[in-house]
Amino acid sequence: MAGRFEEAIAVNQQLLERSQKEKSPFWAAGAYSWLAIGHSMLGQEEEARFYVTEGLKNDPDWSLEMEREIYSYKNPADLERQLDALRKAGLPEHPPKKASD
Repeated sequence: MAGRFEEAIAVNQQLLERSQKEKSPFWAAGAYSWLAIGHSMLGQEEEARFYVTEGLKNDPDWSLEMEREIYSYKNPADLERQLDALRKAGLPEHPPKKASD
C-alpha cells in the first residue's frame, strides 16, 4: 500500500464488490484484509473492526497466523506493521480451535 491508504481502500472496496457479485470468497478475503489494514492505518478503528468482523464471517479461520503464512516481505518490519494494523482491528492471533483439537 506504500502509505497510499485512501487509494488502497477505494481499490479494495471495488475488489470486494466484484468478489461478492462473482461469489469469490478467495478475493473477498484479500479485500477484507486490505480494507481492515487501510482503515486501521488511517486511525479509522470502527471501520477496520467492521472489515475484520466481515472477513471472519467469510473465513472463520482467518488469523494473524494465516497472514504470516501468506505474506512475505523483503523488510520484515513491513509485515509487522500490517499485522499490527490487523491486531488493532481485532483479528485473532490464531484460528479458533476445532472441536476435535
